Amino acid sequence: MSYEARFKVHEQLMSRMADANGADLDLAMQQGDLSPGDYHAAVQKCTGCSDPESCRSFLQDGRSGIPNFCRNQDMILRFSEDTPCSE
Repeated sequence: MSYEARFKVHEQLMSRMADANGADLDLAMQQGDLSPGDYHAAVQKCTGCSDPESCRSFLQDGRSGIPNFCRNQDMILRFSEDTPCSE
């Protein structure tokens, strides 16, 4: 998989995890609370995940919270509606 394709896959996973936990990353960027550079860095951090399938399964199962293995847990929680972590 090319870097661009991998980046896009992880960007979608990160976005879905944020949405599932009430974190509006687009709004955070619009309000200046999250810079485009920090957003890009968060996606790059996500690409370092060794098991994106666990993330995908977590989201597909409709489980609540953010799994402890999520590399962007802190950032998502910062912009979420106080969602607790899971697993």
